[in-house]
Order: sequence, then structure tokens, then C-alpha cells
Amino acid sequence: MRYRIYIVLLVFLSLALAQCSRPKEGINCSGTVSFRQDVIPIFQTHCAISGCHTGANPTGYLKLDSAVAYTDLVSGGYFHAGQASYSILYNKVTGGGGTSIMPPTGKLSDSLTNKIYCWIQQGATDN
Repeated sequence: MRYRIYIVLLVFLSLALAQCSRPKEGINCSGTVSFRQDVIPIFQTHCAISGCHTGANPTGYLKLDSAVAYTDLVSGGYFHAGQASYSILYNKVTGGGGTSIMPPTGKLSDSLTNKIYCWIQQGATDN
């Protein structure tokens, strides 16, 4: 009897994980998203601003200035290439996974969070 309960729990856990790893509904990632041309401008406008992710003491020790953003994201483990739903970066900009939403000045538009999502889904390359 005890094993049946474990099997049922295992099935539910498997279904929950499968749901998390599915691509988000309605996000079209058909075009290539460039880190330099598409993602960095988001950071420059909303994140690498005074008092946030720039300067000598950036928030969370994460600098999102264009020259070091990719290196800091990689070394800090902020994304899992090909798995946006498991990525700290994506969860922070969407408020997913129970995290507080960034930037603190207000949620990014869906088009901007979709770019970040697609960039991560496409392998999160430094392109």
C-alpha cells in the first residue's frame, strides 16, 4: 500500500516537472534573438541604471552593463540554456517561481520578457 502512494506522488511530480519544461503558450521564438542586439538594450534601459545592476557595488553582485553582462550571468548561474522556465533571470523578470519581480520600477512588457525567454530557449549564446 505504501508503494502505491509513492507511485502516485512520483506520477504527480513527473507531470508537474513536464509542465514546467514546456514552452510557454503563445510565445513565438521562430526568429533568432541576439544577446547584443535584443537583450543588452533591455538591460541598458531597465537594469544597468544607477542604484541597480551597474557601478562598483551592483545589486546582487550582478552587473548588467553591456561589457560584462554575459560573463556575470554565466558565472552567477542566472540561466539554464534551453530552459527558460528554470532560469533565475527569466523568473526574476516575470515574477515566476515565487521570486520578486525585476525591475522594481515595474514589470517589463510581455514583448521584452518574451525576448529574454526566446534568447534562453535558443541556447542563451553570446551573439
